[in-house]
Amino acid sequence: MKKTLHSSNLIIRNAVFDDIGLLRDVYRRASLTVEEDRDLFAAHPEWLVWDDKMLPFTRVAVVNGRIAGFASACPVNGCLELEDLFTDPEWMRQGVAMALIKDIARRGVRIEVTASPEL
Repeated sequence: MKKTLHSSNLIIRNAVFDDIGLLRDVYRRASLTVEEDRDLFAAHPEWLVWDDKMLPFTRVAVVNGRIAGFASACPVNGCLELEDLFTDPEWMRQGVAMALIKDIARRGVRIEVTASPEL
């Protein structure tokens, strides 16, 4: 069931150690929403494990106390390189990713992105 996002119930904050399990869950479930990639993930289940070394660079979108998505951006050559942008499937197409991108844009002069064309 899709939920409705209101700016009044959205908080973006730094990720903390206690978030790792939830970030891994969002990463896995969001990755599996791309039907064309499911066979690849079946052959390479290790690709479905979020790299917790990204934790210091990760911002989390929290809606009503629950993680709705996250983004990781690392400083590289004077800009921020977007490494991760994942939304919980229940919150997709509700503005969570846009809010995370705007949050990152406020921190960097330039953002570089390499993305999957399906998304």
